[in-house]
Amino acid sequence: MINPADVEINIEDQQKWLLEHRNEKGYSWTDLWRLTGIAVGTVSQFAKGSYTGNNAKYAEIVFRYRQGLESQKQIALKARDVPTFFETPTTKKIMNLLNWAQQRRRIVACVGNPGLSKTESLKEYCARANKAHLITVLKSTSTVNKLTLATLRKMGDKYVRASNQLSTYMLSNLEDSPGSLIIFDDAQHLSIDQIEEVRGWFDVSNIGVAFVGNRKIIQQMTGGNRRMELAQIFSRLGMVVELDHPTEGDVEALATEWRIDDEKTFRLLTKIASKPGALRSCTHALELAAVIAQSEGEKMTHNHLLASWSQISTTSMKI
Repeated sequence: MINPADVEINIEDQQKWLLEHRNEKGYSWTDLWRLTGIAVGTVSQFAKGSYTGNNAKYAEIVFRYRQGLESQKQIALKARDVPTFFETPTTKKIMNLLNWAQQRRRIVACVGNPGLSKTESLKEYCARANKAHLITVLKSTSTVNKLTLATLRKMGDKYVRASNQLSTYMLSNLEDSPGSLIIFDDAQHLSIDQIEEVRGWFDVSNIGVAFVGNRKIIQQMTGGNRRMELAQIFSRLGMVVELDHPTEGDVEALATEWRIDDEKTFRLLTKIASKPGALRSCTHALELAAVIAQSEGEKMTHNHLLASWSQISTTSMKI
């Protein structure tokens, strides 16, 4: 990209391009405000050539915006599409667990380290199954009422009720939707009160519940001072799947997805998968390796993958 200070920017060229860009993409002036950061009234006047203020300032902003678009286009040409979900032995295990929870109306837990495609498996299951709802536990859902509202919205109910009516209304919704599966991702962030509230939903309705996240989920149900407090929820766990690291089959599935067919590259990929981040780290390394290979006009090899890993990690790697 070029530093705008190093070139002379033609204001009329930027105005003409912006107007043509708007028409080509079907953007509104509000869209262009969001994309460029130029206020709605100003961006429309600038593009039409009727702005009486500092046109050079906004021409420079448009120039930067154009360069950003061109950079995105170049990266898109070099980078291959990254698969968000592909089937592996681990994803099959997660999908089977969710199916069990929904069909048998059970509470289940899936715990393990990051980078094992847990979240993508949850999304894929919800895309395939009827009445499966995925709630990501965030700081913004830190209370029972906020978690209840987030769950109701995921179930398609946008109407916000007074807090003293939420619990009753939630139970009514669940009773009217038998066979639903409620999935909580990053469930290690749930408080004891929230876990107990979900247990209450389960007890009075015909639904399945899945808690997914790291090992803290099980630890807080079974260990320390919380053991007795959470005995009721722990006694209802119908199945627990623990995931420590990617299996060889997981790495093979990833290699197949990226069309890796040489042993040396596969062995390096296996070593990367053993590091923190697991398959996610592999995907990041493969994506960058593909860009490096394409920029050199070559098929991706072990050397490209090694080069990409050196750019995204401080951990040295040899194979």
